[in-house]
Amino acid sequence: MASMMPDIVVSVDFGMTCTGVAYQNLSVASETVQWINKWPGRSQAAENKVPTALVYPREFSGVPTSWGFQSEEASEQLDHSKVYREWFKVLLDPARLIEQQAKNPLTTAKSVDEIKKWYTDYLCKLYGTIERKLSGQLSRRWEDACVEYIFSVPTTWSPPIVENFREVIEAAGFGQCEDHSVIIDLTEAEAAAVFSSRETPGLFKTGDILLVCDAGGGTTDLSVLRVMNTDGGSLRLDQLDMVHGEAIGSTAIDRSFQVLVEKRLTEANKQYALDIDIQTAAWEMMKSKEFQNVKCEMGSPDEPPSFKLPIRGLRPDYKDLISGIEAGFMTFTLDDLQKLFDRQIDKVCHLINRQLQTIQKKYPLERIAHLVLSGGLGNSGYVHQRLSQRYMTPDCPWPCAKDMQIRTSPDPQLAVCKGMIVNRVQKLRSNKSPIGIRCCRASYGSLCKELYNPNYAAHANIPSEIDPLNGKEYVVNVVEWYIKKGEPIDADAPMMKQYKRRVPAGDSKLEIASSLVTSDLDAHKLPYRLSPDVHHICDLYATIPASEGILHRSSRFKPWKKSRSYMRIDFEIKIIIGPADLRFELWRQGRKMSGERSIKVDFAPLEDPTPVFSPHTTQHVSPLTAHPPSKHNSNNNHQNKNNHNNNHNSNNHHHKTNSHNNNRTSRQSTIPPEADGLIPVTNTDERRRSLLYNPNPNNSHHNPKRTSTNTITNINTTPTHTPSSEPHAQPPKPPRAVFGDKEMQGDNARGSTASIPSIIVSPVDGTLIATGDVYR
Repeated sequence: MASMMPDIVVSVDFGMTCTGVAYQNLSVASETVQWINKWPGRSQAAENKVPTALVYPREFSGVPTSWGFQSEEASEQLDHSKVYREWFKVLLDPARLIEQQAKNPLTTAKSVDEIKKWYTDYLCKLYGTIERKLSGQLSRRWEDACVEYIFSVPTTWSPPIVENFREVIEAAGFGQCEDHSVIIDLTEAEAAAVFSSRETPGLFKTGDILLVCDAGGGTTDLSVLRVMNTDGGSLRLDQLDMVHGEAIGSTAIDRSFQVLVEKRLTEANKQYALDIDIQTAAWEMMKSKEFQNVKCEMGSPDEPPSFKLPIRGLRPDYKDLISGIEAGFMTFTLDDLQKLFDRQIDKVCHLINRQLQTIQKKYPLERIAHLVLSGGLGNSGYVHQRLSQRYMTPDCPWPCAKDMQIRTSPDPQLAVCKGMIVNRVQKLRSNKSPIGIRCCRASYGSLCKELYNPNYAAHANIPSEIDPLNGKEYVVNVVEWYIKKGEPIDADAPMMKQYKRRVPAGDSKLEIASSLVTSDLDAHKLPYRLSPDVHHICDLYATIPASEGILHRSSRFKPWKKSRSYMRIDFEIKIIIGPADLRFELWRQGRKMSGERSIKVDFAPLEDPTPVFSPHTTQHVSPLTAHPPSKHNSNNNHQNKNNHNNNHNSNNHHHKTNSHNNNRTSRQSTIPPEADGLIPVTNTDERRRSLLYNPNPNNSHHNPKRTSTNTITNINTTPTHTPSSEPHAQPPKPPRAVFGDKEMQGDNARGSTASIPSIIVSPVDGTLIATGDVYR
C-alpha cells in the first residue's frame, strides 16, 4: 500500500458473541467515528453489532447457508439438517482448544484448520457487507480507494496466534486490493481505554490512573494507564503495567444456564417422560430472546423477582413444580441467575485483585482514580453493583483503590472498535500514538553464539564450536535478550538492532536469516542460554546483494594453507514490538531495504494434540475443537537423519575442536564475553532440510569428538550433536533447523558482538524440520 492518508479507516472488533464495525471517512475530512448498524437479516432495526455465528449444512459442503442475524432465524436454527457454529473466537488459541476438547469431546470440530475455515467464512461475509455499506460513501471505486482495516485481539493471544488471525483475515478478502491494508493494532483493553479517555476528557484529569476492564463474551482484559494529556486532540496515555487477560465472559453464563436447564429437564424426565430432546430444548431456551433480555437487564432497578421461559415442544399439561415446569414454561428466580453471574464476577475480581496488588507494589504512593468498564459483560448493571460493593467501600483492602470510582464506558459495546479508529487517526495525523509508553508483556531476544572466553564463568563446560571462516571458537545456545518483560518501551520508537553477516567470497547474494525467541519469565529469571522456558516465535529472511559487502581474509589460517576469504555486510533490522503483533524492517546505511512486511516472516506453527473423538452431532451446540496429530513423528526424524547423512557424505571439511574444552575450570570473572564472527547461511531449501537435529541443546557436556560437515561452498553448519549422559536428561524436543546466523554489534566496553541464527520452517509443508545448536 502506498504511503498516503487513507480514504477511509475501518475497524473490526471480532467478538466471541457479536462483531462490531466502526469507520471514519477521511476522504471528506470527517471528524466523526461512525459504525454499521444495519445488517443482513435485521435491516429494519438498528443493531450495533452482528452475531458471530454461522450455519452450515450438516453434510458439510464447505459453504455456510447463513451468517449473523440470518443464522438466528427459526428456519435455520430449528433445521436439524444444519449445524449452528458460534463461540469459536477463542478456539484459535490451542490452549483453549485443548481445554474445550477435554470438556466436550463429542461436539468438537476435527482440526484447527476447520476453526480457521469458520473464521474465514464469517469474515468473508463480513467483508462483503462492509464493502456494500461503505463503498457508496467514497468518490472512488472501492477497489481503487485507499482503505485501512484495523483489527484488535485479546490480550491472551501470543504472536503466532495473532499471525494465524492475520492469515484468515487476508484469506477472507481484507487487504487484497492494491491500496488496501490490514493492521492488527491494539489489544481490546487498550482500545477501550483510548476511546473512554477521548470521549470523557472532562472526567479524566492529567495524572489520573485508569484501570480499564474490558469484559466481553469470551475474554476479560485489564490495562492500567496514566493520563498524560487529554487536550487539543493529542491524547496521551502511558501504561504502568503489562496488559493482562483471562478467559472470562458472558458466554460462560450462557453455558452455565444451559447446564442448569438440562439438569432440571433431566430430573423432570425421570418422573414423567418429556417427549422432547432435552439438550436441544436447553440450547433453545438459552438462545431465546427472553433469556438474553433478562440477562442484559440484570441489575436494573425494576427487574422482576422471577422470569419464565417457554419450553418448545412440551405438551401444555405437563407439570413438575420441583423443576419449575408448568403450562409449557420453566420458572427461574433472580437468585438462580445471580449465582451464574457471581461465578464470573468472582473471576473478574480475582483478576482485578492481582492487578491492584501489582500496582500497590510498584507504585505504593499512587492511587487509581477510575475503574472503567467496557464490553458486553462490563455493561451489566449487576456487574457494576457487585464491583462497587467490593471496591467502593471503606474497608477495601487495597490502599491504591481507596478513592477509585467505578464507571462504565460511554459506549461499552462499541468502545473497542471506536477506540481503534481514534488511535489510528491520531497516529496518521500526528505520527504519535495515544498510548505512548507500553510495558512489554514478555521478553524478546535472539538465539546466538558467543566468542568463547576461558575466563568467563558462564562459558565453563558448555558446548562450543569452531567457525570455519575465521577459525574462532564460539559458545552455542546463548540468548541475547533485546527487551525484558515489564520494561517500558516507546510505542513510537522502534528498536534498531545492528548486525553483520559473513558469506564465502564469490556468492552473488546474501540471505539474511534471524530467529526471534520469547519467554514469559520475570526479567530477573531469564536464562543465559536456551532452556525449556525460551520459546521460538518466528524466523526472518531477507536478501542483500553480496557486492555491497567488504572482502575479508581470515587471519587464523596459515598462508601455505588454502586461503579462506569471505564477504561481510553490515545492516540493521528494525523490530517494532506492537501491542498485539511484531513487525520488521531491513535497513542498511540509513536506507530502508524492504517494506514493512517484505521481510519473510515464518511464525512458529502452533502445536496440535492428537484429536480425541469428533463425530457429527445432531444437536445444536457450540463448537469445541480438537487438534490433529502432531506432525513431528518418527518418519520426520528418520528423514532428518537420512538428510544429515547425505549432507555429511557430500562434505569433507571438519571442525577443529581444542582438547582443552574437556578440562575447563569454572573461573569466576567479571569480563563480559566477546562475540565475533558468524556462520553464513546457505541459499537453497535443500541445504536447509539437510541439518541435524540436536535432541538436547541445553546439555552442558562438551563433546570432544564433535565434527562439522561444512565446506566453503556449503557453509551451513551441521549443528553439534551433544548426547547427554545424565540420567535425567530431557527428552528430544520437536525438530527445528538452524541454517545460518547473524552478527549483532554489541555496546559493552570491549565492543562485543553477537551472531544470531535462524530456526527454519519447512518451505514444503510449513513444519519445523530439525533443531541444531544455536549461537551467539
